[in-house]
Amino acid sequence: MQRVKQFPDTLQAHVEKELPKLKETTAQIGGKLWDGVNYLWDAMKDPEVPQEAKFIAIAALLYFVSPIDLISDFLPGGYADDGLVLALAVKAVADILEHHEVSLNSTAALNPGD
Repeated sequence: MQRVKQFPDTLQAHVEKELPKLKETTAQIGGKLWDGVNYLWDAMKDPEVPQEAKFIAIAALLYFVSPIDLISDFLPGGYADDGLVLALAVKAVADILEHHEVSLNSTAALNPGD
């Protein structure tokens, strides 16, 4: 997380470069995962979102595209850790936005409270 705080623009650019991989992977796995990725993507890009929420979104998206995982994506259930990280990040970002009374103009049909 410290690296995200030190180099947010560079890391955000890296996440943006990885968008095709994000789309491909989430298309293979399912819709809810894509909703979470899309929600975090929108939070990362929205200028109204507080920095701490942006940092969480960037870190979660970087984890998702990283080849280094707690559970290898090639194993059965290998995306469980990615899904957990995304779910926790969506919840954390939603809580921060609620606390700061920021409305995210997300294209995702996502209700983090579910």
